[in-house]
Amino acid sequence: MKLRVMVCGLLLSASVAVQGATRYVSLTGGDMPPYASWETAARVIQDAVDYSAAGDTILVGEGLYDDGGKTPPAVTMATRVFIGKDITLKAVNGPSVTTISGDAIMRCLHLNAGHVEGFTLINGRASGGSTYQDACGGNAFVMGGTVSNCIITAGQASKGGGVFIKGSAVIADSDITNNYAFWEGGGVFFEFGGSVIRSLIDGNSAGSSGNGAGGGAFMYSGGVLEDCEITRNRAGNVGGGVRAHAQSGSDYRGAIRRCQISRNSASYYGGGVFLVNALMDNAILSENSAMHGGGGYVSGATVRNCTIVRNNSGLLGGANNDIINSVVWNDFGQGGGVNYSGALSFSNSCTYPLPAGIGNIAVNPRLVDPLNGNYYPALGSPCIDSGFAGDRPDDDIEGTPRPLDGNLDGLAFADMGAYEVSVDVQGALRFVSPEGNNTPPYASWETAAWVIQDAVDCSANGDLILVGEGLYDDGGKTPPAVTMATRVFINKDITLKAVNGPAVTTISGDAIMRCLQMGAGHVEGFTLINGMASGGSSYEDSCGGNAFVNCGTISNCVITAGQASKGAGVFIRGSAVVADSVITNNYASWEAGGVFFEHGGSVVRCLIDRNRAGMTGTGAGGGAFMYAGGVLEDCEITRNTAASVGGGVRAYASGGNAGTIRRCHISGNSASYYGGGAYMEYSSVENSILSENSAMYGGGGVVRGSMVRNCTIVRNNSGLYAWQDSTILNSIVWNDFGQGGGANYFGAGSLAFTNSCTYPLPANGQGNIAVNPLLVDPLAGDYYPALGSPCIDSGLSSDAPATDIEGAPRPLDGNLDGSAVADMGAYEYEP
Repeated sequence: MKLRVMVCGLLLSASVAVQGATRYVSLTGGDMPPYASWETAARVIQDAVDYSAAGDTILVGEGLYDDGGKTPPAVTMATRVFIGKDITLKAVNGPSVTTISGDAIMRCLHLNAGHVEGFTLINGRASGGSTYQDACGGNAFVMGGTVSNCIITAGQASKGGGVFIKGSAVIADSDITNNYAFWEGGGVFFEFGGSVIRSLIDGNSAGSSGNGAGGGAFMYSGGVLEDCEITRNRAGNVGGGVRAHAQSGSDYRGAIRRCQISRNSASYYGGGVFLVNALMDNAILSENSAMHGGGGYVSGATVRNCTIVRNNSGLLGGANNDIINSVVWNDFGQGGGVNYSGALSFSNSCTYPLPAGIGNIAVNPRLVDPLNGNYYPALGSPCIDSGFAGDRPDDDIEGTPRPLDGNLDGLAFADMGAYEVSVDVQGALRFVSPEGNNTPPYASWETAAWVIQDAVDCSANGDLILVGEGLYDDGGKTPPAVTMATRVFINKDITLKAVNGPAVTTISGDAIMRCLQMGAGHVEGFTLINGMASGGSSYEDSCGGNAFVNCGTISNCVITAGQASKGAGVFIRGSAVVADSVITNNYASWEAGGVFFEHGGSVVRCLIDRNRAGMTGTGAGGGAFMYAGGVLEDCEITRNTAASVGGGVRAYASGGNAGTIRRCHISGNSASYYGGGAYMEYSSVENSILSENSAMYGGGGVVRGSMVRNCTIVRNNSGLYAWQDSTILNSIVWNDFGQGGGANYFGAGSLAFTNSCTYPLPANGQGNIAVNPLLVDPLAGDYYPALGSPCIDSGLSSDAPATDIEGAPRPLDGNLDGSAVADMGAYEYEP
């Protein structure tokens, strides 16, 4: 069972208030009415129910209850347990050890009143009979009352394979999994009401081969889904996650609130949802798929404050739809289908291309980590305080109130999307703006400092400095242990934040000094430009043209046009982090045009583009140089050049400290001599794609004593050059996809291939293959394995990373033979 963290006031608490008698059921009881003790407990649940009166509580011991039954009024088929009075039926030790089974011949539970808690309902079946109700609700038919803390699984019915629910009935804090409906509502069918709250609806299906709707849930003329996770459900026709339908103008509209709807599929329309005259608030729809409208199909629907992202396509509109305060965005740097099509009326929403309507924007919503499922707006996201405060839910998907002043401009507006950003300031607020009057302690926009360093010097640990739009090219300070000034020096635990982001807020070194040096704190939302690190009398004076980061974090920055001997864009050490930033067009005269790592540092979710290192035969690490450690993770490293080695990345281990590259796209880089994509010495690269790189030797890369795991190294002017013994595991090294390509591997050292795909077949090593890897569209840059690829389930699982380049788990059973085995290459095929 999922851990539930909220309590519903309308349900009984764990401590039952007993108004009537207490009765008992146990497989080891004496079966003596009135079942008033464990010793005399009934052995059949229905016997205790029949003996009870309103207000009674029935406690049920552990065991499998698959005997007895009763035929409720207005139906012709029996059910294992029928409750038509206001009693409580409670399994004392919970659903993991207390089961009611329909044995695939009858429904498990028919509830018209009362409360049922703590059971697994399994193998129920609703079919046959002569009434409509006989074919509905395989495991549970709930006309009234409540069901909580139950597992409802492996049920079958025409409608509502797991549950059929009506009116005021409630199901809460339960798991509804792996049920099947022949027609509609694999997990749950709602009819004129019913509520399912704080529940998991997972792995259910409705119909097959072109029929079937609402794999997870079907909402007919009403119903509420609230605070639920709806995932991995499937429909043979429409509405993989949810299908909701009401007549136009009806007072009975289905409502979806604060739900996460992910990885559902439909054969035709609406992978996530198929909504007709329904309402959806504060929901996240992600990674759903369908032939049309992977995120969802909507007609006559109202969609408010939803985040609809990373679906195979976005929203498809029928007619008369309002999309308000929402984010609809599929492409986060790794491709994605169209965001929207059809008749959709957007307002105060973020999508692309820019739709007609008031308050819409067409820029990247800047979510924290969308490729790993974190769809919260990053600080500085254009979606913060950009929604319409009038027509919005009162809280967000996590219960945070709306609206809040997320950008700290003194005005509270709703955010776009399912989340409302709350900024917690522990210390004082200080302000910087060219329009302030420069009065310490810079406590308002009116008294804001003109020079950033002045506000930094006035601050203390925990303070937040907000910086308005403008070009900041005045002031400076000389940090300890160096002789050259920097425009901004931070050595305390403060946050320096540009409220409107890097497009309009710039710190310039004017080609005479570094822009930023950090020993602590957090800097966010700036363009750092024209920084220079040269001259001076210390080593540090010549490193980090735009930024020198000993400690602390930088995020959402553009770092460009810097110059230095090492690390023209950034010089980073130790525990420092640069995240969600663009490092571009910097030049190092020696090493690391973009980033120089020294004994640590992490650069994550960044674009490292068109940086240069050296000229005329010298220079290493056009994009990055990793010396004795460092981590590059979830980055795109492209179009960088090195005059000698390591066009994309140069990594060199020292003293046992090795650099690590994970889940990166390294493409279009070049080196004059060795290692167009990467030049690795005693380092590791995993779950990465190295493509279209070039060099005289080792266009894909040069490896010396290094580990290459689950990488796809393709379409380089030549493949891997072995300088010294290295291990290539679960990888694809293949250059020729019908348009020519250099040798896949060569060199003076040996490459120990294991479970990898390359040609010619390596002389040594286990599990290797020498056949075309069959990727989806390699000539267009799609290196995902196609259906039937020989690389699927052909890797070595024991040494594979736990996830692939997109965060999909490894291993999966990609070839559906019943065994989950890691794939070769950066992707794990999901069938």
